[in-house]
Amino acid sequence: MTTISKGQREVNKEQYLEKYPNKMTKIYYKRVFDFALELEDEYNKDLFQFDLEQIKNVLMKFKTSGQAIEVYGRVISSYIKWAMETNLHTGTNPLENVGVAWFREIGIEPSSLYFSKHRIETIENDCVNAQDAIIIRLLFEGIEGKEAIEIRELKKDDILEDESCLNIGGNKIRVEEKTINLAIKAAKQKVYRKKNGSMEHRENINDYNELTDNKFIIRSSITQLRSFDECVNKAVIYRRLKMLSEVLGVENLSTKNLTRSGQIYMAMKIMQSKGQYTLTNDDYKRIALRFDINNFYSIKKYCTVESVKEIYGDFLEQGEVQ
Repeated sequence: MTTISKGQREVNKEQYLEKYPNKMTKIYYKRVFDFALELEDEYNKDLFQFDLEQIKNVLMKFKTSGQAIEVYGRVISSYIKWAMETNLHTGTNPLENVGVAWFREIGIEPSSLYFSKHRIETIENDCVNAQDAIIIRLLFEGIEGKEAIEIRELKKDDILEDESCLNIGGNKIRVEEKTINLAIKAAKQKVYRKKNGSMEHRENINDYNELTDNKFIIRSSITQLRSFDECVNKAVIYRRLKMLSEVLGVENLSTKNLTRSGQIYMAMKIMQSKGQYTLTNDDYKRIALRFDINNFYSIKKYCTVESVKEIYGDFLEQGEVQ
């Protein structure tokens, strides 16, 4: 097998991407290649030279549903075919005769990756700090922004209780009553219990931190404060979710999985209102608009009728679902 330098591997990917005039397609495919970079270095070969087990190792890094894994696998297969057509690769395509079942075995299915509305509420109820519970709730409601900026910059006076809305960047976003109540509770919180209240008090070490009293809902402890009037750093959001995941024993508790769980819940409510197990492009556009996603096609990979039913069952026959 010919050894291909790292620089040449990059050139190969660039030449392959020249086939696609659409900018979004190039970005999407490049993301797949980026996941393979570390393993390309480890195996000292180009992705199109990988055997089936090595390709499997790439796909496992995505940690997503089997349906999405299949899409990523087809991108890799297309790259291998291109390499064969251009005589860069004289071997075979390991993915040529691979079926759907193989991809599904690699994927993490939605029922374990994403959360039902009831599961979200259970996690929230297990949060000692409203400051933590509101983060989970806002992500589920589709309020995030880049690096969670919409959560970090949410102010106490952005709570429009009478209208059941939050002011997000000058726009009134309608949310559930429980979201409003959690936001109010978080805004009033003055003391933050460490490790979700499970930290033992020791001499000279408190089991709590006092929160700064500024205009924001999510606030840092006084000891961590950079500037009294600043919103929290993005790391605070991610750190609190990581802590909850460890303390509560909840796997896959990430910003991405929480927002996707909210999208799946919204898809369920849309189908429930129609009385049909169908999702149209207009339905996906509604979800994308709510969750501030530019391209609704990306939602289709994980937010399907099948994935919704995996989490909520045959909900049309069940009546009201939580």
